[in-house]
Amino acid sequence: MIPPVRFNTYSTNAHWAHSSLLALFTLLALVAMTPQIAACGNTPQVEKQPNAANTASKTGAQTHIANAGADGGITLIWGTIADNPQEEQDKLDEWGDFLNYMRKHLRSHGVADVKLVFCHSPQEMADWMRDRKVDLFDESPFGAYLVHRLGEYDEPLLNRWKNGNEKFGSVIFVKKDSGITSLEQLRGKRIVFRGDTSTANYFRPKVHLVKKGYKLVEKKDFSDPVAPDEIGYNFVWSSRDKQVETVMDGRAAAGGISDEFIDQLLGNDVGPPGSARHPRDEANQFRRDDLLVLSRIPGVLRRLVTVRKGLDSDVKSAVRELLINMHTSAEGRAVLATFGPSTRFSVADTDVVAYQGILDQGELVEQEVRKFAGKR
Repeated sequence: MIPPVRFNTYSTNAHWAHSSLLALFTLLALVAMTPQIAACGNTPQVEKQPNAANTASKTGAQTHIANAGADGGITLIWGTIADNPQEEQDKLDEWGDFLNYMRKHLRSHGVADVKLVFCHSPQEMADWMRDRKVDLFDESPFGAYLVHRLGEYDEPLLNRWKNGNEKFGSVIFVKKDSGITSLEQLRGKRIVFRGDTSTANYFRPKVHLVKKGYKLVEKKDFSDPVAPDEIGYNFVWSSRDKQVETVMDGRAAAGGISDEFIDQLLGNDVGPPGSARHPRDEANQFRRDDLLVLSRIPGVLRRLVTVRKGLDSDVKSAVRELLINMHTSAEGRAVLATFGPSTRFSVADTDVVAYQGILDQGELVEQEVRKFAGKR
């Protein structure tokens, strides 16, 4: 049997391309797998065969199976943004037990299945919400706010605590032996961010610098010159480890990243203390002690769950109550430990609460919304 094949519809910013040979193989595989595929426009949905280790659905753009499930119930679709292969794989690895937990406990509320889908831009997710292809959306506050502002087809519901944290902040860091000890010394130099929908690894540190009077100018390539009166910035479109590697190898003078990554995850990961989470053979290993933090930016909510407007009110209430109480049972805590890891869900059902630190940035956040409008 030909194994399942996943279509990806990542934006050109992610720098991916598919060869014609792969396209031909995929077409042949899809012909063989027709019973497993549902369509979303012209983009096929391909399901990963469930197994004990991972029951999440591997998808590209994907349709909402809004009608009957196998036992007559509805299928709930969770959506999230993934802008690189490592992020997608990480999410597939961590969502399996959580989806099974929801399937089990929502069955009595008419939910036959719960699936995970990835999109690759805020506008795409807003469109999916509009078209009722996604019911629930999981993203950090800046990405969630972009989706909300680009369509206003959703509303905030919950905050998912991760790694024991209700909130997370950002840091601007440099290589400790770089000779840079202040933000002012970043003029004429380069800072690296993870991706342009990231809250702690882009938006918050960028706003912090702009509000201090620095001129931030995006550079498309690391070879692009940086003027003396500006701070150039590039995206790595990869894991946070790649941000640190880019600073450590000298291609960027600084990085803007989550404080959680530097302070907690980088220090408590599996393997040597302080080592990379996704080490690459060609990259030198780095440790937290190799870095110097120049500035800390206050925290925002850790991970928002928003809900599509118009979702059945009974189903919405059932999801809310299930997740709010999840941490109160041994079963729920065990599943949360595999999900991120996560700690609990708390109420964040108003814009003021959910988008604190984002909503109040005025024109700076509106510039970002305009940048994404119509971009898929």
